[in-house]
Amino acid sequence: MITRKVLCIALLIAAAISPLFAGGSQETAETGEPTSVVVCINESPWLPAFRDIAKQYAEETGITVDIRAFPFATMSERGLYAATSSESEFDVITMNESMAAKFYHDGLVAPIKQIQPGYVLDKEVMTYDGLNYWDQELKYPAMSGELYSFPVNGNIQLFYYRKDLYDAAGLSKPETWDDVVNAAKVIADPASNFYGYAVRGQKGHMALGWDFYPYLRGFGGDIFADAPKDFTVTMDTPEALAALSFYADLAHNYAPPGSSSIGQSEQIAMLAGGQLLQTIVVAGANAQMDDPKMSVVPGAIAYTVVPRPVGGVHASHTGVLSMGIPDNIDAARKKRAFDFLVWFTSQSVQQTFAEHGGVPIRTDAMNTKGEDSLRFLTAIQESADATVAYPRIAAWPRIDEVIESRLSEVVADITSPAEALALMQVEITDIVVDEGLL
Repeated sequence: MITRKVLCIALLIAAAISPLFAGGSQETAETGEPTSVVVCINESPWLPAFRDIAKQYAEETGITVDIRAFPFATMSERGLYAATSSESEFDVITMNESMAAKFYHDGLVAPIKQIQPGYVLDKEVMTYDGLNYWDQELKYPAMSGELYSFPVNGNIQLFYYRKDLYDAAGLSKPETWDDVVNAAKVIADPASNFYGYAVRGQKGHMALGWDFYPYLRGFGGDIFADAPKDFTVTMDTPEALAALSFYADLAHNYAPPGSSSIGQSEQIAMLAGGQLLQTIVVAGANAQMDDPKMSVVPGAIAYTVVPRPVGGVHASHTGVLSMGIPDNIDAARKKRAFDFLVWFTSQSVQQTFAEHGGVPIRTDAMNTKGEDSLRFLTAIQESADATVAYPRIAAWPRIDEVIESRLSEVVADITSPAEALALMQVEITDIVVDEGLL
């Protein structure tokens, strides 16, 4: 049950990440030249940081960044629509990890060499396993391919927990899921609306599945045998069953009532509202934790690597957002968009982005400067060897629908973990066969 206090905090968070619906690209009366770069982006915890950086760009260049912010799933729909129309309304399209492959595969974003021949990303920009490159032969994002986009927010999953309460109970930061469960048993008090854990249960676009993936990988399972080389589906395995059974246990025994209605914004609101002991949340939510306008527990939340099962491995799902330049705009608009993205991914700008609550995409922009407000960067660095990613294939939206539906049934206690995995095995296999991947 979510209290009125938490709902108020959720509304404040929603206000902080609400979209800016501006008009179309403006032009100077004298030259007819556009004076803005129009960006399609998602509403998110890191959007305020992006807005701050956009203001800085306008101050430095005289070119405004016209931010068009949409809910996560709507962003993908609007981006696809714009990129497949006669001329895109956007100069820059934000793509999530799995959707990027479709944009590359279908030729919807321009290869960077078309805009600036010979350009290469700075060596300090993180590669995220080739996310921003497209290998035409593999039909998969890989460093062996051509550069198609820029990473713009290096979101990964971090484990958020109430360090003040852990310390008071004499508990060390959690290393394993057993530590997490033990802390929930020792500290949580459901009778006072204070809960030990919260998984996502709200079906969405890369929502539940994204939340569940680190459990699957941590317990030794995966969706495919060896993507992109082997797309044999591996959902109905003992490892996957152990992972989903544990996930269901967290949802049914340690989470607030009504887990099926919990999404990322509710997780963030419960943490900031002092109603939740711990959970996995994107790194980009860090700014809300210490803001007294949004949090009743500023300074109390600590961040660490996503815990592992005893005998298993740490796994932190990446949620990197990339920006591509639509192929269906003219050369002048492409160049203007390119110039903005090169500036945005520079070292000084990325460090400022981090200081405003964004998640930098450069290794040389991780300086905490000894500031407590940047302590999340340490957890990101510690998670570097534990990151995992969904298979980045053009067919992923279809597969995601299956995973979201079946996981939501498990959280709602409609379908058992074993039944859900058996169904996913069949349904995902049908899709990969239909897509020619098997």
